[in-house]
Amino acid sequence: MRFFSFVVLLIALTVSFARAEETRRIAAVVNEEAISDLDLDARLRLIAFTANLRESTDVLQRMVPEILRTLIDERLKIQEASRLEIKVEDEELEAAKRGIESRNGIPEGTLDDALRTEGIPPSTIATQIRASLAWEKIVRNQLYPRVSVSEDEVDEHIVRQKQYKGTIEYLVSDIFMAVGEAADEDAVFQTVKRVAEASRTEGNFERFAQEFSQSITALSGGDLGWVREGQLANKMNEALHGMKGGDISDPIRTEDGYHILWLRDQRHAGEAAGSDSVSLSQILFPLKPTAPQDEVAAAMTKAQNERKNLSGCAAMNRAAELLKTPMSGHIGTMSVSDLPFPLREPVRQLPVGQPSEPLQTESGIHLLMVCDRPDSQGPTEDRQQVQLNLLLEKLDLLARRYLRDLRQTAFVDVRL
Repeated sequence: MRFFSFVVLLIALTVSFARAEETRRIAAVVNEEAISDLDLDARLRLIAFTANLRESTDVLQRMVPEILRTLIDERLKIQEASRLEIKVEDEELEAAKRGIESRNGIPEGTLDDALRTEGIPPSTIATQIRASLAWEKIVRNQLYPRVSVSEDEVDEHIVRQKQYKGTIEYLVSDIFMAVGEAADEDAVFQTVKRVAEASRTEGNFERFAQEFSQSITALSGGDLGWVREGQLANKMNEALHGMKGGDISDPIRTEDGYHILWLRDQRHAGEAAGSDSVSLSQILFPLKPTAPQDEVAAAMTKAQNERKNLSGCAAMNRAAELLKTPMSGHIGTMSVSDLPFPLREPVRQLPVGQPSEPLQTESGIHLLMVCDRPDSQGPTEDRQQVQLNLLLEKLDLLARRYLRDLRQTAFVDVRL
């Protein structure tokens, strides 16, 4: 009887393991690390939740290959961070979660519960956040020290931009996907085409950029800011000429890969957007009006520490995305007189591309930065901002090549 009972137990365990294997098929292997179909399904649910695409499951199902590619890239980024002994602290992860809660109207501290309600393991979003933060640190630590912009390059850019004074400039967001090998051409094109169609029909371009773009602007939803003639590749400029505000382009082939452009607005260079108007970005450290003095002092210290690392609006907006605090990032073009009274005079006196001192209002502690004064000569004469923009272009190119090299040297076995 004992032997019979053992055989029955063995059969039961075998059936149980077989069923588990059926529900945990491997979708891909990345350097001996498996991505299961459950991981893939969880990411599909996460995108549907955060991009409000619950009623568009057919759209997401058509994008499974692209989503799997994103999961593969995330594993490569996390593995590379581990190799370089780069860590993402739990405090950074929690701060990012608070930002997601704020943007999606979720009560603070309840994101994990909200995900479980949608059938999404909290580890899904934790992995995505860790990969994003780890890659930001890799780019900052490994690539940033290798990039420089000469004074001659800045002079040449300023001269070229002055030639376009009075022409149209565009407020643009971008999704970029690289083509590494000739054999990848058709697969990447089909991917970009599906992403363009989905972002056009479903909206939420920023979320698609965060999920699929391989540019460092992905963290800020693909935001390129205001661009003028000559700043983008010729084919991208040509595409913008035929677009109206709100349009999303078809895939645009450039030297390195494919782009999708979202034209958010346009104006004439140097055109006034209103009396005393500014294009403004901010980082807000929120506080209740009744916050005790020790909390105010702590927020002031955080703001001062963050301020030391800010130079130019691209850096400001990236920092806002990483900090994930509510009402942070680019807040648009407005009249200075529409700002809260304590902020007006400091903003009027603030040079383009430089962070303000920490400023307190009833909402909390603000760091502000003027990105443009549309009724002035514009930011093209601001050497510091021009230098930063050129530096970020070079940094973005290095980051793309770095990820391409990781893919080429990795063992990746896709099994779908």
